[in-house]
Amino acid sequence: MFREKTVSFLEDIRLDDIQRFGGKAVNTSRLLQGGFKVPSGFSISAECFDEFTQGSPVRAYIERLDRTDDLEEMLQAAIELEQVASDYELPPDLEKQILDAVSLLERRVGGTVSGYAVRSSATVEDGSSFSFAGQAETHLCVRDHEAILQSVKSVWLSALTPRAVLYLKSKGVPPSQVRMSVIVQQMIPADISGVLFTANVVTGERKQALVEAIHGLGEPLVGGKVTPDTYILDKETLDIVEERIGKTDTMLIAGEHGSSEVPLPDSLRGEPVLDHARLRLLLDTGLKIEEMMGYPQDIEWCIHENRLVILQSRPITTL
Repeated sequence: MFREKTVSFLEDIRLDDIQRFGGKAVNTSRLLQGGFKVPSGFSISAECFDEFTQGSPVRAYIERLDRTDDLEEMLQAAIELEQVASDYELPPDLEKQILDAVSLLERRVGGTVSGYAVRSSATVEDGSSFSFAGQAETHLCVRDHEAILQSVKSVWLSALTPRAVLYLKSKGVPPSQVRMSVIVQQMIPADISGVLFTANVVTGERKQALVEAIHGLGEPLVGGKVTPDTYILDKETLDIVEERIGKTDTMLIAGEHGSSEVPLPDSLRGEPVLDHARLRLLLDTGLKIEEMMGYPQDIEWCIHENRLVILQSRPITTL
């Protein structure tokens, strides 16, 4: 049996809930409580992941991964674990809690044409010196209830892939220390997406900010599949210090049947993704987030119908 509040809406998560809901969920809750525009959603606690990983034979494979530093043995164990874990079925009481939360979320947002985003929030990620971000899967435009349940399980499994295990080992983190919460949020059909670093991560200059931006959804940018526009800004004056226009022929959009890649309209080709007014708004918002969080931030954002939405924020770990 799971504790009460296994599933919690983001605004109800507290700062000391990091071991239950992970860094991403806690940071997102802080953004909401700070008055920033963030997609509505809920988080499934890491206790559910514990139930999954502590069951036999999954636990035996994780213990095996903890013990070995041999690359070939690690890869083999991770592959076998992935195959075994794929047969796991969500407990009926957890399924009910998740679907009840989805129904409430649907009522809150009035339904959503683009579905929901299902992403990870590991308890070892989004710290000031270590980030597990980018290792686990994200599912976009997930619509029906069964697909949401399968996406939750898929996010859990992605924490135990060979790639994730090798990353953890490279950071000296035993795989058994990973506890994975899952976030389900309203999907925003972004017109523009990007990342704002409230410090220049290329030079280490903290008086500058760096922005990367593309048209459409942000997954191609996060996945390193496109060359974005890049802007370097002065944090004091909000002026553009440097501007480099990216080059891409396509954009990813959200629709009723998932995300799809479409040609970039001719009117947008070769033009800056962001004008100076939007850059100033973005940087001003980012500086407020940095002040609230108390540390330079790596912020994922998007613009939909001329409204800036903050998707997540985490400390920059490379300074």
